[in-house]
Amino acid sequence: MSHNCAENGEATVEFLALVVAIIVPLAYFIFTLATVQATIFASEAAARESARILAHDHTRTAFAQRQVDQIFTDYQAGSPRNLAITCDPAPCNGTSTVHVQVDATVDLPLMPDRWAGALSPIPIRVHVAMPTHRVHLEP
Repeated sequence: MSHNCAENGEATVEFLALVVAIIVPLAYFIFTLATVQATIFASEAAARESARILAHDHTRTAFAQRQVDQIFTDYQAGSPRNLAITCDPAPCNGTSTVHVQVDATVDLPLMPDRWAGALSPIPIRVHVAMPTHRVHLEP
């Protein structure tokens, strides 16, 4: 049995090339997908909780905004976000429906700042509608 010394170590090089070509992009895709999913969960929870707060008392918009900020912090979704609140029919009263919309964006992770401007972020928009809750007791 003779061994050709010219081929020694080629399997290691081929294996490393395979890891770099397949495993690294796959790991990046999974990491990106997890970041997007965390932002979706945060947006959904923020919209739902804000709608609950505002359905109970529509004047507590500052508290609803703080709740959105806290939820995004809990989910570690540090994307820019926007909270839009409307009532149907306007103005908010005991027979209105509160509409809350949370907009967020997810930048591609691990991208340098100079490349981030060329790549568009992933937009996420969640909308929740909840009826206002007012109980009126007549004597």
